[in-house]
Amino acid sequence: MNGMVEFVKHKKGMNGIEKLKKEYGEINFRELKSYSIDEFTRFVGAVMRVLNYTDPARFQEHFAPIVFEYLMNKYPDISKKYPDLYSFLLNIPRIHDSIPGAFCCEIGKIRIIEANDDEKEITMEYVSPYKLDALFLTLIKESAKYYKEPVDIKILSKMTEGADKTVVKIKVG
Repeated sequence: MNGMVEFVKHKKGMNGIEKLKKEYGEINFRELKSYSIDEFTRFVGAVMRVLNYTDPARFQEHFAPIVFEYLMNKYPDISKKYPDLYSFLLNIPRIHDSIPGAFCCEIGKIRIIEANDDEKEITMEYVSPYKLDALFLTLIKESAKYYKEPVDIKILSKMTEGADKTVVKIKVG
């Protein structure tokens, strides 16, 4: 939620923050606090209205770079602990569980299904009641940019296309 506040600030400055407060109410969110699905949905709707987004996938794609930068700046030890893209991607489930902490069980789960260290290939699945496929995929692309390493992503299934989970095969290098 705080990442989305930063997104509004990035796109619309303090005027956008004031509009968001009028649209939603108080926006001082606690870190690592569990917010209900209804609360999260209401907040995302307010953010999308303030930023004039009507397409949820487009919103997620534009939000992902900002939230990725926000998280990497907020938790600089991540890049020290995982110095390359492959090690970072292999540990996405652990990172995801540690950053959103208290609310990650409600938001979604990321799991490594298969990893081939020799080929630097990972098959990963993502499940979320929000079906944030675009955010998930764009965050993988943003991590590749951050680490300055090429990545090839093959989408095997997407929740927004009717699957019960999003599954991707990622090749680093």
